Amino acid sequence: MFYLVGSRYFGTEHENSDHDYVAQDTPFHREFCENMGMKRVTESKWVKYHGHRVDVLLVQNIESALYGREMAFLHRRTEHKVPRFQYVVECILEQEAVDAATMV
Repeated sequence: MFYLVGSRYFGTEHENSDHDYVAQDTPFHREFCENMGMKRVTESKWVKYHGHRVDVLLVQNIESALYGREMAFLHRRTEHKVPRFQYVVECILEQEAVDAATMV
C-alpha cells in the first residue's frame, strides 16, 4: 500500500503540486516504482523514487512513517505552516530512532 503525504495529504496542493507517497520498502514496491519508469534517486535510511510529478519514499518501518506523517500534520495545524516533504521525512526518521531505542 502507498500512503499519501505532502501537500495533497495536508490539503495545501496547488496546480503545480506533485504527488508524494510513502510505503514500506519491499521488493514489490521497488519493482512497482521501477516498472512505472521511476528512477531511484536516494538511498540511505530510505529509498526515494522520482517520476513525472510523483515522488515515492520507501521506508524500513511504515508504522513509524505514518506516525511521523501524523506528527507533521499536527505541527501544521498548531503552527499554521505547511510542512515540507523534508520535514515529514525528519519526523519519520526521528520516530524510527525512538522505536529503535525502545526495542532494546
